[in-house]
Amino acid sequence: MYHPVKKTHCCIKPDELVTLIKKHYCDKIKYVTFKTTDGSEVSHKTYSFEAKLKDCDVPIKFVVILGKWNKDDDNKYHILITNNLRASAKMVITNYLLRWGIENCFKELKDTFYFDHYQVRHINKIDKYWNLCLVAWTLTYWIKQNAYLTKILETKPTTFNEIKQAVNSLLEFASTNALSKNEKLANDYFKIKSKRLKKKLVA
Repeated sequence: MYHPVKKTHCCIKPDELVTLIKKHYCDKIKYVTFKTTDGSEVSHKTYSFEAKLKDCDVPIKFVVILGKWNKDDDNKYHILITNNLRASAKMVITNYLLRWGIENCFKELKDTFYFDHYQVRHINKIDKYWNLCLVAWTLTYWIKQNAYLTKILETKPTTFNEIKQAVNSLLEFASTNALSKNEKLANDYFKIKSKRLKKKLVA
């Protein structure tokens, strides 16, 4: 980018960039106000400009956010980049903040639905496995938002894993209940060999 002191275009490190903005472009710093996930509004000082990354010829828009996101943030500034040169600073920041929901989604997919534990190698089979994981995640999310599990269960499930376990328990209960009321179904169910088990199920 253009260096206001050296009077030429050159590569600038992030820390130096922030210092130059505060010293030479303070009159172009703008406040951007946006809503957070809890519904409150916050404002941040921003400076936007077009430049290029090192070893990359694609024009990029930079949005520098001066200051911390909140009191728990360890970073004194944030630099966001986009190849959408017409995007406003507010749009870039808003899109960036959506990443946290996406990160949580992938964490739930990996921790609860074993998204990255596939044991196949062909890309089509991996794609099918991922689609099944996403269907299971979507169904669980729908149950979390719409189902009345608190009216059915004594303990309210809150995490995705607890909801998955609750649904599994309800399915097991429903299956056992169905078997207990239908002797023929119990006898034919998966061709159960154990007479003791069949007797217990239809008792």
